Amino acid sequence: MEKTTVITHMDADGVLSLATFLKYNRSIVKEEDTQKNHYTIRPSIYFTSPVNLLNTILISILNNRNVNNLDLLYVFDLSGTRESIISASIYKKVIWIDHHYWEIVNKPENIEFYIDHTSNSACRLVSKYFSVYDFDDLADEIDTNNIKTDYGERIRTIISYLRDENRGKSLSEKLYKFAEDLAYTGIDIIYDTYYESMIDLYKKRLMEIDEIIASSLNIYRVADLKVAVVTSDKSLPVYHIYNKLMDHKDAPFDLVLVIFYLDDVTKIEFRTQTKFNTRDLAKMFGGGGHILASGATVDGHITIDEILRDIEMRILNNNKRSL
Repeated sequence: MEKTTVITHMDADGVLSLATFLKYNRSIVKEEDTQKNHYTIRPSIYFTSPVNLLNTILISILNNRNVNNLDLLYVFDLSGTRESIISASIYKKVIWIDHHYWEIVNKPENIEFYIDHTSNSACRLVSKYFSVYDFDDLADEIDTNNIKTDYGERIRTIISYLRDENRGKSLSEKLYKFAEDLAYTGIDIIYDTYYESMIDLYKKRLMEIDEIIASSLNIYRVADLKVAVVTSDKSLPVYHIYNKLMDHKDAPFDLVLVIFYLDDVTKIEFRTQTKFNTRDLAKMFGGGGHILASGATVDGHITIDEILRDIEMRILNNNKRSL
């Protein structure tokens, strides 16, 4: 059996994409050789973020040690850059599935791209690719912040808790266990006491986050846009901030900026409640994403005033070009 590596986003869409792959992979290997239980062999799994994708690909290559083991790489829910695509092409074959907006890139012959920025989630594309349709509707709910079921709410909360409480290797192990539980035990595993306790703890955490939102929220007028800005020195669930601000007396906001000052970087999350194109702003800071939700990570700490000034200049220049 060929050596398989999977690199996926560390959010709900990425975890559900992995669960879809694991369910497919188990069924295929069972068909090939059930007696030897090959389905218990774990592929090499890496969780990462867009900004760390290149490093993760390089680490996956180095961890293999033997170039002959670089058989098959899957990348889920992460947009590629020239550098990350070139690095991934070291594998014999690459399947890259994503639903973010991509700039036009040159495609190496050994990489197959399945990119559709109109899809509500990457998991839906992964489901189509593997013909496993257990989690795509839930991924759509979560990734579009349009929760309709208790399943969707619980999955989002569990992953938020795991990301809040863990880092590095510990986080990857916990996210993998959750994806494995979903794939092998079934969706109702989220009602197990192990995950129920996480949900209860995170609900208490959200009460603390509400206080952070209230204390750090500032509202600005930027080039005729109404902009809400929340800042923090630790990661917070952007979906919760967005939903909380939907009930603000000044809502809707053309832009919701959540700015994280983490170590030596500034992470900016862009959201909109009025269908403003956030992707163009994220690209200005070296990021990307979707029209209604995008993000960027900038080296060093940049102030709110600097960010708002750059946004205003971009909007004013766009307005001049449209005249």
